[in-house]
Amino acid sequence: MGNKKKQMQFYNGGSHHTRHSDTTIVPTHIHQIHQSLIHHNIITHPRVINCSSFYWKQEKDLPFPDRHKLINRCGNVHLCPICSYLQDRKIFARVKPMSNLLQQHDGDIHLITFTLRHNRSHTLQQLSEVLNKSVKEIKTSYPFKIFYGSKDRLFSLSKYEVSWSEDYGYHPHCHIQIGTTNPTPMKLIESELKSKWIEIVTKHSPDRTMIPSEEFCCHLVSNPSIEHSLDKIDDFFRGKKSINKEGLQKIITDDIQSTVDEPPLVVEPTLFQRILAVLKTIYNNLLNRYRMRLDVNKKHVLYQPIKCISFSKVSEFGRIVELDQSDIL
Repeated sequence: MGNKKKQMQFYNGGSHHTRHSDTTIVPTHIHQIHQSLIHHNIITHPRVINCSSFYWKQEKDLPFPDRHKLINRCGNVHLCPICSYLQDRKIFARVKPMSNLLQQHDGDIHLITFTLRHNRSHTLQQLSEVLNKSVKEIKTSYPFKIFYGSKDRLFSLSKYEVSWSEDYGYHPHCHIQIGTTNPTPMKLIESELKSKWIEIVTKHSPDRTMIPSEEFCCHLVSNPSIEHSLDKIDDFFRGKKSINKEGLQKIITDDIQSTVDEPPLVVEPTLFQRILAVLKTIYNNLLNRYRMRLDVNKKHVLYQPIKCISFSKVSEFGRIVELDQSDIL
């Protein structure tokens, strides 16, 4: 393996390879975000900078002479928007068949959003630490086990996200999507989780300024499509207009790339510099920027039928690959 790596001799520029952008698998706007983060010195790691480049080989003595091109992925899902996007698609490809099966058996997908009270005096690290500890504990709490125990929960998909606003600062929050066959009304589940969430956050918060009110601490909705967006719950956060990381990245992308059909967002220079600083904080101060985790419950009664189902997913290289679900769950 080591010899192959030495023989490949990947590098930018030079006379041996010509670099091309990969837009066949990853959407163009993801590549634009990648380039804008590099342009503004938010991404500085050489391997991440070189992610998803085609290297056209001209020497016949290089390995794999029958393959005229190779694609280079950095694999850093925490820092690279391209690899993060690919990882998202792979996870959703695993979840979708389970979601469809649940709906065929009168199940549902619950989307739970846990949040904290936050203001401009809170640092992102402080808020994230409290959020992470609280989410970890709520998953082991009595109400959570009652409503989402192994009897009812087929899978859970957790994702941490960070939004930001000028008035209220950083807003880290956690989305947990749970595939369940529990028929308990969602309002009852939400009510029980709210009181427990406040109790847990109170335990981990350094002071009362992070403890959310009962009205806005936890939100539960049905989400059979699996996809979710902050726009869907804007009203939930008291109308405080905040921008998630994807929105912040779009602003800095529009600054260097825009089209006639979609004009760039107009942002004041001072605000633009603050947005750059916010993104650098998100990318530099968090150890795990990619915070999506899929857990599958093999004890669930529906797990056995799923093992026998094969489904298609798009591989990293654009091929359609048939996978047996027992190999990946």
